[in-house]
Amino acid sequence: SMATPVVAGVAATVMSEFPTMTAAEVKAILLKTVEKRGNLEIRFPSEEASDPDFRLPVPFKYLSQTDGIINLYKAMELAKILAGN
Repeated sequence: SMATPVVAGVAATVMSEFPTMTAAEVKAILLKTVEKRGNLEIRFPSEEASDPDFRLPVPFKYLSQTDGIINLYKAMELAKILAGN
């Protein structure tokens, strides 16, 4: 999954700008600033389907802990507020 390096990069960016923040604080910021996507579905191929082009819809909320997509800008803005800048 490409989510891991993206999240690690966002966390590293926040920590580099605010080095006194703890890992727990950065994690809380990342979790609070995700963008919710509502009814987003990801379509996966189904091995059971007779049509090879059939894609099984899976709601994004079942694939993501937060039901959202990380947002570097929002994370930096919240970190700035929490750091008192």
